[in-house]
Amino acid sequence: MTHIHLILLPGLTGNLSRDLRLAYLTAKKLSLITKRRIRIAVVENLGRDLTYTYEKGLVKLIILGYSSHNITGIFSKYVLRNQHLLPILFKILRYRVKDNKSNVNLVHSFYLYPTTFSVLLVMKLFRSLFARTKLIASVVGIDVIACKEAKYGNLLNPILNKLTRFTLENVDVIHVHSDLAYKLVSKLCKGTYKLRYIPRFIDDAFLKNFKQYNLSNISAKKGIILLYYGRLAPFKNLRTLLTAFKYLKRHLNDKCIRILVIGAKSDAEKKKLLSGVDPDIYIRKWKNSVEIAKILNNLLNDYLIVFTHPALIDLGPKTIIEAMSLGLPILITKTTGKPFEANDYPLLVTMRPTTNPQVMASEIITGIRYISKYLSERSEDILSETHRWRVQHAGKFTIVNVSTRLALLYLAEISV
Repeated sequence: MTHIHLILLPGLTGNLSRDLRLAYLTAKKLSLITKRRIRIAVVENLGRDLTYTYEKGLVKLIILGYSSHNITGIFSKYVLRNQHLLPILFKILRYRVKDNKSNVNLVHSFYLYPTTFSVLLVMKLFRSLFARTKLIASVVGIDVIACKEAKYGNLLNPILNKLTRFTLENVDVIHVHSDLAYKLVSKLCKGTYKLRYIPRFIDDAFLKNFKQYNLSNISAKKGIILLYYGRLAPFKNLRTLLTAFKYLKRHLNDKCIRILVIGAKSDAEKKKLLSGVDPDIYIRKWKNSVEIAKILNNLLNDYLIVFTHPALIDLGPKTIIEAMSLGLPILITKTTGKPFEANDYPLLVTMRPTTNPQVMASEIITGIRYISKYLSERSEDILSETHRWRVQHAGKFTIVNVSTRLALLYLAEISV
């Protein structure tokens, strides 16, 4: 029985255990559909060079660990956007040459560039090793767009933009997670024929540990909490949100309003973000899904929690999917990507992206007043609509569903 050989690289979800679980479930689905043996190699930065193999049934999962703590890793980190380019290339080539009995059917890079460009280049240079290999590139982060709005402009951007366009023209499939990524990449590609949409998945534990959010009786709530959780990267524009808080308190003096940010990686980052801000702004270290659910559960009865995402541009944060799955009101910028399923979500309000604190405060006030009025007048309808949305769409964001869709995507591209 011939087998199907896949390579996934690198950092599919930013979490090794989730990466391996997604890779394994995808391979398992593919083996069930094709009745063939699946070899799937996952390239991860484990801090050391190793190869680990796990085999069960028709699936053989191979972990290719590499270390970026060397001169090549330093080069990759500071010149090519922390993608650890050269260690990845060396690892793939060494693995491929060592295991030269079979062709690699498909390579899926979960970060578009520079990693995908480099892999594409290697495959062109070593045509005999990658004769029939298909290449899928995922557009996850804002690097692919190299936006000036996100303060990512530098001398490398003109070069990297050309490499990105070249990559998009040469890959077989481009995988996107959100409506914004679909729109922007289709402009770069001058068409949508290569684009495939599969949303990101969320942790089942997050939903299991979260109580049902009751949006009725808004007038009885003690106040409003603007919630943000996720990475504290500059393009997330949190500093503008925190600075805008003094204007929010001034104009919403009839309401108790607070900001809760969960995402600081260290005490130093927490202290830096808190410097010079209002005491009603709370910064917490990053928590796992279960701990975040517990924090929110303690606040649900007393506060109207509004998930707020003030990013200048963001191609599709997973936290928006989680907030919708919980039934939270959502306030995001128009330049924040969201899954296509969000178009039916009844409690999503958009605002203009801005770095002006007063303008942001005005946008947030408008959004909060709209949400409060909407909930006061139609609380029962909103509850039923939100429940209907969760029944119809929440299952699409589970790891089982996403792995199935990935398996079908791979099957459509490879020759079996």
